[in-house]
Amino acid sequence: MDDRIQIMNMDEFKDFMESLGPNAAIKTPQFDRNDGIQPVLPSTDSGWFDRLKTLPPETLKQIGCGIWEEGHYLYPAEWYDFIPAGYEIVDINNEVELFRKGHTDNDRRFGMLPFGFKGEAKS
Repeated sequence: MDDRIQIMNMDEFKDFMESLGPNAAIKTPQFDRNDGIQPVLPSTDSGWFDRLKTLPPETLKQIGCGIWEEGHYLYPAEWYDFIPAGYEIVDINNEVELFRKGHTDNDRRFGMLPFGFKGEAKS
């Protein structure tokens, strides 16, 4: 069996999708948590989000945050609707931006948003 990846041009891809019928869909993985943790319900207050930066890593993990790298934590996907508009976030590429609901990426991997914050507390 030939297991090499086959590359199609757009016309070939269109024909392929049509051959699969109207119920064909392409899905990308949207991974849920697998650690059994139920994230706490956050406040919509920016002060609440500011206080996260001072919590020890173990506490952040217990309330549902993920660790991207030492000192860089990701918000649980369940928190997307609670993050204050205009709140500063740090994405997984270390780029800083202001949160804009509906504009800021709400993708998830293993239950985490692709952004969060840099913590001040050390383990």
